[in-house]
Amino acid sequence: VFLAPYVFSKVILGTEPLEGVERRLNSSGRFYVRSERGISGKGTVIEVSLPEECKVNLRIYDISGRLVAEPIDGVMNAGVHKIRWDSETPGVYLYRLEAGERTATGKIILVR
Repeated sequence: VFLAPYVFSKVILGTEPLEGVERRLNSSGRFYVRSERGISGKGTVIEVSLPEECKVNLRIYDISGRLVAEPIDGVMNAGVHKIRWDSETPGVYLYRLEAGERTATGKIILVR
């Protein structure tokens, strides 16, 4: 069985909770989205870099396509934001992030 390297980069492990949304300056002015290992055993952190202030909507779906969470739906300032999503259920999840005119999708694999 061949598993692409990106599958392993999205395994979520950790020990401590991260609270709320953290923002730091975005000196690059680029748009990007990536999921990070959660430091809690209950979820993940999705990092979003916004070059300008815009309306942001983040939706998370289970593998069957059912909406399971909408952690962010509102205007966010330019910069790098860390959005925490807590889930106690291991599995494969898909996310869709809409930020102004930009859209990004990705996969998160939660294991225990």
